[in-house]
Amino acid sequence: GERWFIRTPDTVTTLPSAGGAEGGAVKRREKADPTSKGSLGAAMPGVLLQSLAKEGDIVEEGQTLFTLSAMKMETEVKAPIAGTIKRILVDCGDSVEADDLMAEIE
Repeated sequence: GERWFIRTPDTVTTLPSAGGAEGGAVKRREKADPTSKGSLGAAMPGVLLQSLAKEGDIVEEGQTLFTLSAMKMETEVKAPIAGTIKRILVDCGDSVEADDLMAEIE
């Protein structure tokens, strides 16, 4: 068979718009702020399998908020701090790259 190599920039994750890949605008996924304790970013590239929290939920530090699938393994994404979920930026089935912002806790 043939081998195909595709290069992508590692600075942003691009997603096709709702209009489809052809001719549609490209949306950039926001990156987690490493200086903000409540900024929850993906630790590795993967696909979101499960979201266990919603905006407005009160969470404890270390509570599992998401389950990611990466290389046929499931990884739990836990709350870095206790607080209230201000925003959730991912949905089940979304592909994320390392450091993509998944949620903000305040």
